[in-house]
Amino acid sequence: MRLIGCRPGAVAVAASKRRTAQALAAHGIAVIPTFTAADPLPETPGALWVVKPDDGAGADGLQLVPGWRLAAARLAADPDRLVAQPWLDGEAASLSVHCRDGRATLLAVNRQRVKVSPKGVSLAGLEVNALPDPGGRLAALADAVCRAIPGLDGYVGIDVLLGEDEPVVVEVNPRLTTSYAVLGRALGINVARRLLNGTDEAPAATAGPVSLALEAGDD
Repeated sequence: MRLIGCRPGAVAVAASKRRTAQALAAHGIAVIPTFTAADPLPETPGALWVVKPDDGAGADGLQLVPGWRLAAARLAADPDRLVAQPWLDGEAASLSVHCRDGRATLLAVNRQRVKVSPKGVSLAGLEVNALPDPGGRLAALADAVCRAIPGLDGYVGIDVLLGEDEPVVVEVNPRLTTSYAVLGRALGINVARRLLNGTDEAPAATAGPVSLALEAGDD
């Protein structure tokens, strides 16, 4: 019997923002810089910083703080649990990916509707299978991530920021994500069957974006 799911070693890496950033950077993959209390934060006057649990999911426990000094102070207050990342501009998106035997197939590129408020950042909704992949750069990124973290297998979600330059990885989710709830409808295929059988079933002719409204959550 074959296990359809990520191996414990891959889950341990992906569950840590710091370890994920280290693994991806070591393979030359653009990833959001991630700092712990032991790291000197770059002095970036006026820039926003994100402070969040190293093992958090989505926006859970995320704090948006003005300036590197306050970010450093927040880290110092809870050094074993928190990490800090600079706030980067870009379009928030996620990749729905099928990993198998160290390679990845990009199933869909999803737009994330992110809500920023004085209380923090939350995911207000998703548009699944809404964005194109011109030139296949996101498919190549998914494949690189799968190779950089050995043991990713089955369904994997990758959060990214899209801009004029190369896409930047925010985090890797070694599990079913919220997008999966409507992924089959967006692609017009049975995604579970594809994952179980390891087939390359192409999206149906009726494939198209499907919106999913959320009050809060993770992708």
